[in-house]
Amino acid sequence: MADRNQQYGDPEDNFNDIAGLWTAYSNMWTNFGAHDAVDVAVMMILVKIARLKTSPSVEDHWTDIAGYAACGYQAALSQENPSE
Repeated sequence: MADRNQQYGDPEDNFNDIAGLWTAYSNMWTNFGAHDAVDVAVMMILVKIARLKTSPSVEDHWTDIAGYAACGYQAALSQENPSE
């Protein structure tokens, strides 16, 4: 656990950072079911952004952000063009 804490910081601090980012993005939603895949992709990107605060040189964060962005983009296209 010490290695993980070194890389990402204390879990509670990281979760507080994530909560702050999610709150800013969601404006205090009460029903996540009312939102969509694009919102989930954005929120997962925000998880990685919170981790970058503690460990900006961890390649995994950057790779995951790119992956979530690609998935979010595909979801957005699907919403705009449901028949495709």
